[in-house]
Amino acid sequence: MSVIFETPRFRVHISGQVAWLENMESGQWVLRGQLTIPVSVEALRADTHPSLLQEAVLEFEQVRAGDANLRAALTGYRGAMTVQILPRTIARTPKPNAQLARKRSVWTPQPLRPPLAAKPS
Repeated sequence: MSVIFETPRFRVHISGQVAWLENMESGQWVLRGQLTIPVSVEALRADTHPSLLQEAVLEFEQVRAGDANLRAALTGYRGAMTVQILPRTIARTPKPNAQLARKRSVWTPQPLRPPLAAKPS
């Protein structure tokens, strides 16, 4: 599967275990690097030596209002997701109006009939 993460200045194309980093220059995409995935989480931290990959990830997160999908795709790590656990119901009681609705039905069951025989010509 192939995924492309794009901002006005950067584009990261991920296919399989390889990521290509491109930068926009003079109106064209220029290949700046090829990476093997997964990338270490430390390599994407802002406190380490700045790199083009860090800039691309930070810009993507700024442009997309905190979307961390690029970071997760590069590192292979998905943060904890919020999951809503719904209460499990054991038995459902029919609603009082359900029986009335069935009685008011327009369709009434009919006995099954065999198909009509074709008329002889």
